[in-house]
Amino acid sequence: MIRILVVDDDSGHRLILENRLTGKGCEVVAADSGAKGLVEARGGHFDVILVATSLSSGIDGYEVARRLESIPETNSVPVVLYNTHSNGADFADRGYEAGCDHYLHGQELHGLEHVIRLLVRQRRQRIDLAEQLRAHQEQPRRGPVERPREAETPPRDSAEHQNVLRELAAGRPDGVLLVDSEGTVRYADRGACELLGARLEDRHLGSLFPATGLEAFVRDARTEIREGFRFEVSSRRTRIPRILTALVVPFMLLPGAATDQGLRVVLFHDAAKRRLAADLLRLPERGIPISERGPLLEAARECYRVDRLLGDAPVVRALREAVAQACQASGPVVILGPSGSGKERIARTLHFSGASTGAFQHLRCNALVNGDVDLELFGYAKGAFPGALTDRCGLIHLAQDGTLYLDEVGSLPIATQEKLALFLENHTLLRAGSRRTERIDVRVIASSTQGVEELLAQKKLDRELARRLCETVLRAPALSEHLGDLPMIAMDALRRYGALRGLTEIGEDAMELLRRHDWKDNVEGLESVIERIAVRAEGPTIHAEHLPSSLVDRHAEYPSRDLIPAARPRGPQAPGTHSVSSAPSNQPSLPAHIPPAGEARPWDITDQDPVSLDHYEMKVLLRALDQVGGDKLAAARLLKVGKSTLYRKLKRFGIH
Repeated sequence: MIRILVVDDDSGHRLILENRLTGKGCEVVAADSGAKGLVEARGGHFDVILVATSLSSGIDGYEVARRLESIPETNSVPVVLYNTHSNGADFADRGYEAGCDHYLHGQELHGLEHVIRLLVRQRRQRIDLAEQLRAHQEQPRRGPVERPREAETPPRDSAEHQNVLRELAAGRPDGVLLVDSEGTVRYADRGACELLGARLEDRHLGSLFPATGLEAFVRDARTEIREGFRFEVSSRRTRIPRILTALVVPFMLLPGAATDQGLRVVLFHDAAKRRLAADLLRLPERGIPISERGPLLEAARECYRVDRLLGDAPVVRALREAVAQACQASGPVVILGPSGSGKERIARTLHFSGASTGAFQHLRCNALVNGDVDLELFGYAKGAFPGALTDRCGLIHLAQDGTLYLDEVGSLPIATQEKLALFLENHTLLRAGSRRTERIDVRVIASSTQGVEELLAQKKLDRELARRLCETVLRAPALSEHLGDLPMIAMDALRRYGALRGLTEIGEDAMELLRRHDWKDNVEGLESVIERIAVRAEGPTIHAEHLPSSLVDRHAEYPSRDLIPAARPRGPQAPGTHSVSSAPSNQPSLPAHIPPAGEARPWDITDQDPVSLDHYEMKVLLRALDQVGGDKLAAARLLKVGKSTLYRKLKRFGIH
């Protein structure tokens, strides 16, 4: 049974998480403050620790994560920070700098179980591998170590050997195969498929890697770890050639375990990645982004599936089909669409639903000054300029085997765009101050609110870069183009943001106001409104009064056209259904009772009525109250306005 510690000072959130995780078969221990959580964590032997960032008393969630990392009893336990309110990148960066293993915000909490399951699996695998290594190191040598074959490259020194072992124990290979005694692949993880090909299982090493000697190297690893075998993998589709290093671990189980002793674990390391890792380890600052690392990819793919691009309109269906096709490729993509239409979500969907195994790096091109862009993208070498005391990787390096997303690519300087075009041509780059070119495999996705031809006409986009980027062009539609999908999108946002607060429905009065609004920020604007409502709304249903006042007032001040009545015969009406107080001096006077049928009624429109919106609005209010028998709440629903708005208008016109 998975044992989980939840640290949250919100009793409602704690209860929801306890019930949710207990229902999944987990044992849950809860703490209502950071201090109590640290005490529980020291002696609780937990598999995962969940910490809310918004702890209000004492230390906050970020400090709890930092202290858990420094405590020997807890530094190997995965820590998940979660925030039910904010989802900015700054909050996630703070979490990873504090040492958490994963960060979840409101819309990602529905994938919590996937994250927990993957973190627990990863931790257990690390523990098993560490035990294997200890068992191997403790057993006596059975004879002289075999001389490595020609293809083997032994480690240069014992320190490098220890680094390899530590990397193995930490579970950080670029690909993993499980091979039986016959040399047949029984299991291949996603990293191995990315490095070596899509279909590896049930294939023989000799056919997968002919004339490399890898099969014999793996077969000869019977009782001891063998490492240092280097070989080249030829280009697969658009992938560049790679130099890989193989390490083989004989599958040894604890005494008494019955299994095939001929199984071997083969771990692959990309030489280019190893060099990049060495560069990263020399960085002076902490906080290297880890939000998209391998062990958490499955949870991210659940959030960014192609079918999560919601909508039934033809433009949305066409977009989903185009995105699904683009996920099968690895070339550059351009995403066009108005602000807030979901271009970043499309980019993340391409990343997590595609074949990428690296990180997703996001650059807002209009947020940097010209002098910083090149350094941010391409990095620099030590001594490149005064103050460059060490090598620094650029975003392209950090996105190795992943995705670089350039938001508003037309804001990049033309000189930088020319360098990008050259990089896309040969997958090599040269850091500032360096003489050594580096080969890096990364998918580039660019977006813009302007069309490509428009950017070219304005000379904001380099023509060669445009030619290379436009291999695939996707268009994100404005919300006005699929307004019929608004209820579906709003309800999906409510499920993500309102789950922890018990919000389950959007009332028709609120939904009508959402439909009428001019969403200049498109889907992201709608989701932002739902997120803000979820923070302060109470009860299971969102009504018009819960919407932002700016949105309500803009649409509630004017009655619907179909509510302005025409005079028509009516049945007998009891007098006194509605009473009208002395109206303000600038308002027309009203009769003190409702006349019977055949007589003029207060809401009838005649030629003598002044041409005034206020005057007609007053008549609409009287007509609505009459139609619902004086029920003011029902009148508010009929008029599709909030209750407070209706009362304010009744008071304004002296109707009671």
